[in-house]
Amino acid sequence: MSISTVTIAPDSYILRLFKFRINNTRAVDEDTDHVAFAFKLGNNPSQDPQTQTLHTGDVDNGEHLINLTFGPTPIDGNAPVNLNFQIVNSGHENQNDIEQAFINAASTLSKASVASGSIWGAAAAGAIELLKAIFDLNCDGAVAVDSISLTGQDLANLTAVVHGVHNDTRHYIGLDSKGGCGSNSDYTVTWSVIRVPLAVPTLDGIIHLQGIADVSFRDNQFAGTLGQSRRLEAFQVSFLPVVPGLSMQYMAHLQGIGDVPFVQEGQFVGTRGQSRRLEGFAVELTGPLANSFDIVYQAHLQDTGETPFFKNGEFCGTRGESRRVEAIFLRLERRTGPPPPFVS
Repeated sequence: MSISTVTIAPDSYILRLFKFRINNTRAVDEDTDHVAFAFKLGNNPSQDPQTQTLHTGDVDNGEHLINLTFGPTPIDGNAPVNLNFQIVNSGHENQNDIEQAFINAASTLSKASVASGSIWGAAAAGAIELLKAIFDLNCDGAVAVDSISLTGQDLANLTAVVHGVHNDTRHYIGLDSKGGCGSNSDYTVTWSVIRVPLAVPTLDGIIHLQGIADVSFRDNQFAGTLGQSRRLEAFQVSFLPVVPGLSMQYMAHLQGIGDVPFVQEGQFVGTRGQSRRLEGFAVELTGPLANSFDIVYQAHLQDTGETPFFKNGEFCGTRGESRRVEAIFLRLERRTGPPPPFVS
């Protein structure tokens, strides 16, 4: 008698450099920040990490969205994972120089022998010296550098609670700045790991933002802005592709109108061209397969930041506080039990 072996696919994860907050700039006034986020799976010393970059422009005290992501990537429990990031204030005009400096420093950080935790300081000296090669003029300089080494099992443990989303916020007091600059920088940086379960449909949507208009987004991604005092005015969401037996509906609370009725997936809720803020919303699943999943969501609100997670028709936001929603986050989670029948 032969015995067959069933191979269970590893969980997939999204690794995200979410946001940073400036408590105090390095420059006298605004910082001109450049951000790099790197990801390496495995421990091959000849393999360089994947690196993404973002140039924020001039930023002042307050929160700022980064939203650089890798994945979803299947990661086995024993697999080593390295995440590292660099945020540098610099008025350097040559973007190619900046990109190359980031790539070189990301490679150095990925080889740092740190189990987990901040290496801001002496252990980051190698990467910081590489950055100084071009970021050492006027008030230029690193404001946050870190490397986090984990395993797939660590990622599983971190995302075992709070709807599969783990956020880690770290504090970075700046290195000495030159005379004539502002006082030393003071930043916090938030990175995240998001578990993406097997056999879960994908969400696809559009938000309408003040002064920007329509912007596309996907599930497991914050959609909107932070630190720009910009209201979110409308949104729509649908499954991609369409899932037979599963649908959704959603409603919103709008400035000067109040609650508007639920609309079906793929339809806009909110307004365009009326300068009217969206202040809250709710989403719920419908159809025969609705009991197989939870729809989970949160918002970033004016002056108060991220809300807790809500799900399955619970109201997220405020009523009667004249407080705008600035960004939203949605994800679909499969409840325990066998995969629903749409999975081949």
